[in-house]
Amino acid sequence: AAIAQEDATYRSTVLRVGPAGATVELESMPAFLPWSHWRLTPEERADKSKLIGSALDVKVLEANAANDRLVVSNRRVKVENRLGQLAPGQVVDGIVVSLKPFGAVIRLMDLDDLDGLLHISQVSRTFVTDIATVFSVGEHIRCVVIKVDVSDGSIQLSTKMLEDKAGDMLNDREALFQKVGDAATVET
Repeated sequence: AAIAQEDATYRSTVLRVGPAGATVELESMPAFLPWSHWRLTPEERADKSKLIGSALDVKVLEANAANDRLVVSNRRVKVENRLGQLAPGQVVDGIVVSLKPFGAVIRLMDLDDLDGLLHISQVSRTFVTDIATVFSVGEHIRCVVIKVDVSDGSIQLSTKMLEDKAGDMLNDREALFQKVGDAATVET
């Protein structure tokens, strides 16, 4: 439990990999590193021989002594290292890397080791029922950082904050992105 309260960055070693993530050694203890907290390409993930024995920095996400559960995150380390480059209201460019029922995962272009979530409720002031009708994987988009949470390594994004009127994002997003141009920030 003390290890979680320190909020320190630890050097860990990958012991084994599985379908849900990797087991790493942290201060002589096994810890689980979910894939969602360690961004690897499918090719990197598939080459288990290169991963096992590799070292990476992690922070504790959850420590539960009663259940012998220790969960760590490499994403938290990356977000903390880039904290000075991210702020609520900041306009960022990104690429849609995946679509989920609840939103789109956006790879931030100037921070290529970080992904953010554009929740479906943050796409437009007009109600969106299916994110796949709005975006496609590989598409370039511009969005606004609404929250950076170092406790879980998450970055929350919005495109509806770019809209002057409801539906701008759905009707003509290229014009909207052009209008925003190279603006560094918007009012949050």
